[in-house]
Amino acid sequence: MKTARILVISLLVFALSQNIRVWGQEPQTLSEETQRPAVIAFVNVSVVPMDRERILPGQTVIVRADRISEIGPADTTDIPEGALRIDGRDKYLMPGLVDMHVHQAHDAQLILFIANGVTAVRNMWGTQYNLTLRERIERGGLVGPTIYTTGPLLDGNPPIWPQSTVVETPEQADEVVAEDKEAGYGFIKVYSRLTTEVYDAIVDAGTKHGIPVVGHVPGAVGLEHALVAKQYSVEHLSGYGDFLQVEDSSHWEQIDETKIPHIVQTTREAGTWNCVTLVVHERMMMSSEEVEQALKRTYMKYVSPMAKQRWSLMRGEQSGDPNRSHKMSNRKRMTKALHDGGARILLGSDTPNPYVVPGFSLHEELRNLVDAGLTPYEAMKAGTRDAAECLGEQDEFGTIRAGLRADLILIEDNPFEDVANVARLSGVMARGRWLPQSKLQGMLDALAVKHATEENPDGVMLRGRWYSRTELEAMADAQDKSQNEELVEAVLSSDRIFLTGAGDSEPVARSAATKLMRAGLQVYVAADATTPEIKKGDLLIAISRSGRTTATYGIAFSAKDSGAAVVLLTSQAISRIGKISDMLSVLGPDFYPATELFFDKLCAAALARKTSATKPGVGYTETYRRTERMP
Repeated sequence: MKTARILVISLLVFALSQNIRVWGQEPQTLSEETQRPAVIAFVNVSVVPMDRERILPGQTVIVRADRISEIGPADTTDIPEGALRIDGRDKYLMPGLVDMHVHQAHDAQLILFIANGVTAVRNMWGTQYNLTLRERIERGGLVGPTIYTTGPLLDGNPPIWPQSTVVETPEQADEVVAEDKEAGYGFIKVYSRLTTEVYDAIVDAGTKHGIPVVGHVPGAVGLEHALVAKQYSVEHLSGYGDFLQVEDSSHWEQIDETKIPHIVQTTREAGTWNCVTLVVHERMMMSSEEVEQALKRTYMKYVSPMAKQRWSLMRGEQSGDPNRSHKMSNRKRMTKALHDGGARILLGSDTPNPYVVPGFSLHEELRNLVDAGLTPYEAMKAGTRDAAECLGEQDEFGTIRAGLRADLILIEDNPFEDVANVARLSGVMARGRWLPQSKLQGMLDALAVKHATEENPDGVMLRGRWYSRTELEAMADAQDKSQNEELVEAVLSSDRIFLTGAGDSEPVARSAATKLMRAGLQVYVAADATTPEIKKGDLLIAISRSGRTTATYGIAFSAKDSGAAVVLLTSQAISRIGKISDMLSVLGPDFYPATELFFDKLCAAALARKTSATKPGVGYTETYRRTERMP
């Protein structure tokens, strides 16, 4: 067996020298590694164009590159020589689905979306990672749903989520909105604790900079104010429950139905879309018995053990909501009222919240909309044509006609007869790339196998694959040691090590500091008042789960400018940290376990080196005791 130092080298060399991003899954099966046919023809298929409720039988649809080039009767439409012919007899071709509320946090979700016919998503908490992934998909380097994304959450102080961007003044509002627009985000997402003054400033800035404002209705703002301000979309029926709530009843348990006509009319006149996400509320209110049943569903094998563990921790000791049926009935009643009153409804799941599995949950939401009283066509329209209109992309996708992007799904049965038929896929086309059901199932099977091996603790996830300890050692042996020696020595031979973390990353930093000090290293927590100044020869390990934790990055920038080496451990890849070039290691989405693994191996390497240290025990006892007294 090799030493633990070799394992550290392999982790750092692979993550840094080759710029590998450890996201939990790099879906190599979805890469554009083979030349796709120049022309693809769906022959003799029933087309469901979604421009209105109709089906066009016996059609041939020709796709060139990523565009629909021609649609016509099968008996009169010429198929170019050399085209890939897809037999459409007894099948139905419809536009791909759009999930209008997702949190696209890691690459593994791409497989689940595409395998369920989801060819576009609206990501509702954006970072540079989402922008980079969007670019890779758009240029054809990766097959996945086209990504439309908001920027980071904008919330008041204190924010509900520590990683949010806190906005407390109108001046900050304009600055943040301008930054997000410049960065390439398509929407501004507002959250629940904004003040009315700041909310109004964000909406005004959105109008000024030409970027729509979407999200929750802040409690201080209220639904009617948000509708008067013409918030572009409201998520989860946020604000409606408060507006309709009967006094002394719990949220959504009892509603005042006499208020519904007024709020429906106000919503319609505001032009505000509603992404109702009924499925996530169903999952939130499940009993323990229902959770056990949910975990037995076939598609749960495509969910990582770590994700299931997080779901369990998030759920805690909840025993289910005894008023669930009333609350869901009222949400569906409001959904139907909005639809019948001419207000616009969007299809969305809020995946990957607990037990809301990417892709699969969107088909459950289709059925929820039908249960609420929409027809199958109306439910499908909320996730195709209407979704494209909301995104301002109705001339790009959402229906089937010549010139539009070839985002298509081929299904086995008539979806207007039963919306569940939308899930009976024969294949999916995303941006003109055809993936038959056999290929999709193969990718899902590979994902299931990968997750089945993830419970093995003796390894690490690199480049979307689980590597055993033996494999890591073999990879380390294969490296060019001279090329990476200086980089590795910066970690193992620094005079002093500093750690920093903000928000919910701070406890991780302090725990790591304790581990490293026990290994005999001189370690400080950089944010503490008694910490000495970072200088050349030192190493800073900056820990952050957020894309905009400015305090952590500020310390990292200063350390780099002082000549110190820097390692960044984060769950997101951020463009503005590009100048931290000494060391960059991106971990996640299972951030804490990956971070723990990193420090365990770093400690092992330090202990292996400790016996030959020129300054035995430097800083160990004194610094460790000081850390013990820290809150």
